[in-house]
Amino acid sequence: MHNRVLVVVLTIGSMLLLQGCWDRVEIEQRGFVVGTALDDAENHKVALTFQFAVPSAMKGKGTDAKEGGGKPFINITSEANSVFKAARIMSNEFSRPPYLEHNRVIIISEKLARKGHLGEVIDLFMRDPETRRAAKVMIAEGEARQLLESNPFIETLPVQYIDMTAENPEKSESITPPTNIGQVHAYLLQNASFALPKVRSLDNKVVTSGAAIFEGHTHLLKGFLNEDEATGRNILTGTLKAGALELIVKDQVVVFEVKQMRRTIKASVADPRRPVFDVYVTVEGNISESHLGQSLIDPDIMAETEKKAEQKLIDLTTDVTNKVQKVYKADILGLSEYLHQEHYQVWMALKENWEQGEQIFSKCPIRVHAKVKLHVVGSILKSE
Repeated sequence: MHNRVLVVVLTIGSMLLLQGCWDRVEIEQRGFVVGTALDDAENHKVALTFQFAVPSAMKGKGTDAKEGGGKPFINITSEANSVFKAARIMSNEFSRPPYLEHNRVIIISEKLARKGHLGEVIDLFMRDPETRRAAKVMIAEGEARQLLESNPFIETLPVQYIDMTAENPEKSESITPPTNIGQVHAYLLQNASFALPKVRSLDNKVVTSGAAIFEGHTHLLKGFLNEDEATGRNILTGTLKAGALELIVKDQVVVFEVKQMRRTIKASVADPRRPVFDVYVTVEGNISESHLGQSLIDPDIMAETEKKAEQKLIDLTTDVTNKVQKVYKADILGLSEYLHQEHYQVWMALKENWEQGEQIFSKCPIRVHAKVKLHVVGSILKSE
């Protein structure tokens, strides 16, 4: 009897092992989505655009791929009342079902974001187990799907071009650090104001500098920061990794290259209803270009360069604090997070009126103190 039961159990176990994955889809039958664009459509619908890679046209890398025969991607758009339904509609037009494991970028149009539907349009991507949480979320100034038609020049796919350009904060001071879908989800749950990278099309090129500002309690897109304002925010939040500041020294252009930056925040809460913030910024860098035509080792020139760089840092940060406090009234500088961590009781007492009600954030003094140390100036006196 025991032997018979053992045989039955082993037989059933073997059958389970042999049947394989019940929901397996062969790789040749998948439509690999590499990028997504979401736009506003008529009758309160959403227009979903997927960029599909065409493997048969990608025979090489870089420009060779374009010469391999045919376009290496195809963009397909469908409209529906929901993103999920729009994705299903694509099955009527494309021979392979969308597969989101390789989706690298999700671009949302300005018009759609201004309607406060950010959480709704990315809900599918947060729930879908295929979607990578590392997929970047960006806001398009204008139409989102237009960016998926951009000319990638060096890269094979437009999405590769956008994705890799967004990864350049270590080379550019005005790019907002990449924000993935997991981070956006956290922002939405916290009901805190936040900034997302901005992307726009310019002469068939993609520009990723600037930032898009979202209001915490409504999740509405309030507006944008330009390049200088985004630079100022990166300084205040401590996310600036590198940068080039053009200065006027002795009536000539000198470019100060930021090599290292440290930022600390202190707050005086003597009046708990009106905290005063002091932001200390210490920057070290080099002279990467000079039009002076004279020795930069001169102590007076070095001192003036450092002073001009310090003033530039203060000007950039002052401009952005004025913008976010007086125009957007949205704390995208991380001050609420600082209060929560360092002055918890004060934060608990004023958090309900931080951006709403009394709008305490918009009235708090923010003072920036900059210190610049110039290291390498170079030994060349003239270049011609």
